Amino acid sequence: MNVLSPLVVPPKLLVRALDDLHQLATVAVRASDQIDRLLTLGERIDERTAALLALGERIEGRTDAMLALGERMEGHADAILRTGQHLGAQGEQLIAHGVLLEERAQEVSDRAREVLEALPLLEKAIGLAMPLEGAVERIGRVADRLPGGGQRKPRG
Repeated sequence: MNVLSPLVVPPKLLVRALDDLHQLATVAVRASDQIDRLLTLGERIDERTAALLALGERIEGRTDAMLALGERMEGHADAILRTGQHLGAQGEQLIAHGVLLEERAQEVSDRAREVLEALPLLEKAIGLAMPLEGAVERIGRVADRLPGGGQRKPRG
């Protein structure tokens, strides 16, 4: 005898079994849809992961370039610092020379003032000496005519 014979199985049990079977079919369809959605989501996650890995590799490449640039900049910074120190030393020397130049300029100015103050006296002396020029020449000619006057002995 068959266990599922229509005579043995009550109709309510059959309806319940069919209802359960229908629910299982519905759940299976929904589960299949959800699995498809999960697979699609997994593929999107894989694509994004690949994109993130590619971005990470690009960042790593840029990081290496940035580190190399930083090292070059550090070398240039050292050169700039050395140049700045050299310029600072030159500036100090320039200031010292400027002070010395100012002192010398003051001395020149003082001497020029003294010359300006003495100029009227020098003009008077020249004015006094000019009329005597002719007399000095005549005395020189007379002295040349004297015996031994034309020869001058070196002093020694």
